[in-house]
Amino acid sequence: MINSVRNTVLAIINKNNYGYLSPNDFNLFAKQAQLDLFDEYFFQYNQQINDENSRMSGTGYADLKKGYEEVIDTFSSTGSLAQTYTSQTIVASGTTTAIGGGNSQIIDATANFTAEMVGDIVSITINNVVSKVCVTAFVSTTTITTESTAITTFSNTYKISKITDAPQGVNNAYILPSTPTTGFDYYLLNKLLVYSSITATGTTTSFVTAGNQIIDTGAAFTSSLVGDKVSFILNNNVVTTALIIGFTNASTITIDSTSIIYSCISYSIYKESNLNNEAELVNNSKITMLNNSLLTAPNLTYPAYTQEANNISLHPITISTMGQVIAQYIRYPKDPNWTFTTISNGDPIFDQSQPDYQDFELPLDDGNDLVSKILQYAGISIREGDVFKFGQVEEQTQNQEQ
Repeated sequence: MINSVRNTVLAIINKNNYGYLSPNDFNLFAKQAQLDLFDEYFFQYNQQINDENSRMSGTGYADLKKGYEEVIDTFSSTGSLAQTYTSQTIVASGTTTAIGGGNSQIIDATANFTAEMVGDIVSITINNVVSKVCVTAFVSTTTITTESTAITTFSNTYKISKITDAPQGVNNAYILPSTPTTGFDYYLLNKLLVYSSITATGTTTSFVTAGNQIIDTGAAFTSSLVGDKVSFILNNNVVTTALIIGFTNASTITIDSTSIIYSCISYSIYKESNLNNEAELVNNSKITMLNNSLLTAPNLTYPAYTQEANNISLHPITISTMGQVIAQYIRYPKDPNWTFTTISNGDPIFDQSQPDYQDFELPLDDGNDLVSKILQYAGISIREGDVFKFGQVEEQTQNQEQ
C-alpha cells in the first residue's frame, strides 16, 4: 500500500509543478499520518460505543464498532515483562595471546581475570565469526577456561559480560513494554497476568549447534513439561519466551526457538494453565494500607501493581521471577518506510526487497485518509497552500461521509 499512497501523493503534488517530495520527507510524513489515524481509531471506537448506547448504531454489516475493534486488535501484543534491575556490563576485554587447555582456554598475558568471572559470558571473535561461550573455570589472572573447544588460534578479540543480579528489595519491579524489552512501545496497557506458580528454574550448562535445546545437568525434566512455556534472557533486559515441544531426558528438553547458542542462560518454566491471575492497578497512595490489610492484602490469586514512570511494582513482592508477569497491550504501529534503489539518472525506484522496508499497518481502506494527511504535511513543507487545502478538504469530506 505504501507505494500506491506515495504515487498518489506525488501525482497530486506534481500536477501543477508544486514541488518534489523526497523519499525521506515522505517517510517522515507517512509516519506522522499513520500515527494520526491510529490515534483517531480509539476516539471513533468510543463514539461508536456512545452511538450504540443511544440506539443509533446498527448490527451486522452496519456494526461499525466491530470493525474498529478488529483494527485495534491487529496491534494487540502479548509478552513477558523484563525486570528493571537486569543489566549486562562488560567486565573485561582484550586479545588472546596463546592457546591452551585443549583449545578451551582464553589466555591473555595482559589480562587481570578473577574467580568471580566464572559463569559470565564471553563473546569471542574467531576467523571473523563471533561466538558466545560461558566461563567455566578460573585458572589464573591471565587464563580462564570456557566450555568451547574451538579456540584453536590466538590473536582473537574477546569481551566478557556479566549479568547483574537483582539488588535486594527490587525483585518485584518490572519494566512496562518498550522497544528494548519487548520489541514495541505500548500505547495502551490492557491487562497484566501473573503465573501463580513456577514449575522449574535453573541455568543451562551446555548447548547444541541448532540452538533449540535447554540443557541443564542439574535439572529433573519430565515429559509432562511438553506444552509448557520457558522464559530466558538472551540480551540486556529482553525476556524471550518459547514453547517446550519435546522431551529428551531429565537434563534436556527441546523448544521452538533456535536462540540457545551458548550456555549459562537462566531460565524459568511455567504452565499455561497457571496464567489465570490478573493484576489490578492500584494508586501509590493506597498500596501501603492495602498491603497492611488482613482482608484485602494482594496475594498470588488477586495480585496488584503500582506504576511509576515506565516501571511497575508487583504485590505481593514474592512475584519476582523472570517471565512471571505477562502483559497484553496495544502497541504503536511500526514506522512505515518506503525503500528504494537509485537508477542511473538519480531517480529513486521502489524496492520492497530492502531489509528495512515497512508497509503501512493500517487497513487498505485507510489509503485515502493517508493520502489526505500526507498532502497536508507536504503542503506545509513545500509552502503550497493549495496542496494543504486540498488534503484538508478531502479529509473533511471523508469524515462527513463516515
